Amino acid sequence: MDHADVYRLSLRVKEANIHKTTFKTRYGHYEFLVMPFGLTNAPIEDEHDEHLRVVLQTLREKQLYAKFRKCEFWLREPRNVTEIHSFLGLTGYYRRFVEGLSLIAAPLTKLLRKGVPFNWTDAQ
Repeated sequence: MDHADVYRLSLRVKEANIHKTTFKTRYGHYEFLVMPFGLTNAPIEDEHDEHLRVVLQTLREKQLYAKFRKCEFWLREPRNVTEIHSFLGLTGYYRRFVEGLSLIAAPLTKLLRKGVPFNWTDAQ
């Protein structure tokens, strides 16, 4: 399966919404033309395994590498304060697109307060 096949099988982002997917790297600004993993309307989890395999295979073919110790898959919750900081930092980019993000993230933010025990509940 080559890059063109992966593109044809991917869920495309509506042209009017492509600008909402912009992200910045040290090489410049980029936009997703197809649905990236992690968005709420991404393909169902059963397809995730296959998509992940294709992505990792493409990285290997292009000789691009990720540090395995920094990769985690199928996580449903942060496990500690450091992971919550990291997750909130990532979602901070989306605050201009998600109305009330601070209210949505409040249960996580509360776990970062000094003296508050790390107790993961349904609220988080």
